[in-house]
Amino acid sequence: MGSVFARSGDGCSASPSPFPFPVPRPVFPFSYSFPHSYTYSFPYARGRVREHGVPVVLAHGTRIQATLSLPLTPHDYRQPLFCTAPMSSYQTIAAPIRIEIDRIKASRFIADVAPAASIDEAKAVVAGVAATCPDANHHCFAWRIHGDETRASDDGEPSGSAGRPILNRIIGAELERTVVVVTRYFGGTKLGTGGLVRAYGAATEAALLAAEFVTHVARAAIEVRHAYALSGAVKSVLVAYGLEPTAATYEVDVSFTLHVPLEQVEALAAELSERTAGQVVIEMPAT
Repeated sequence: MGSVFARSGDGCSASPSPFPFPVPRPVFPFSYSFPHSYTYSFPYARGRVREHGVPVVLAHGTRIQATLSLPLTPHDYRQPLFCTAPMSSYQTIAAPIRIEIDRIKASRFIADVAPAASIDEAKAVVAGVAATCPDANHHCFAWRIHGDETRASDDGEPSGSAGRPILNRIIGAELERTVVVVTRYFGGTKLGTGGLVRAYGAATEAALLAAEFVTHVARAAIEVRHAYALSGAVKSVLVAYGLEPTAATYEVDVSFTLHVPLEQVEALAAELSERTAGQVVIEMPAT
């Protein structure tokens, strides 16, 4: 029913393209019914695709099924959706913080660090900082949303002297969904490219050292149903995983919801099935 494309490192298998033209970026997963339409179903996707000529824009983690009618042209795949492995956890900033370091040759460097769950949120942080310091000479920034979904801006400083040092500190701290803006008030003395790299890096580092980090664990909601006689076996598994059932109902059977870390979903389902001889009913999240 079609082929699966994947970027290396995404944990997805790959097979040959059925398209009569090169696909510039990988698509995962997809099925087609030739020659009438191509249908895509994406559990974890980001990017955009054209559905019947209309662009469909998705955020990371969005699920979509889109049917594209033939004929298809390379234009339809200029920016197709692509596979990203589901994020099990990430580290970010607990709350916004602002730090000003000691002046460097009379120049002021003020670093703002904030969480940003999306590019739009990161842009809003940058705009907000610029609005609070409208008379500053530069608002250099960098953000990292997820993995290589990054951006760095020198905002008028020499190329590579501001945005990249800021981004390097974010990556070095293993942060995601994080944006840093370093505002500079020029003090009258040029610092040179090397001096700027050190200054923007130092301001970012000072802010990150003062910030509180928080780790978010992505979870999936699993529905479980079992006979009353299996309650003891099921409870022992849940205790071992440190899970508490929610939205429990007690009718003919026992039913409840579990919010399970993504990386534990498959193992938990397998153990519940094994401990109950396959008599537990588990509804996994849609993929």
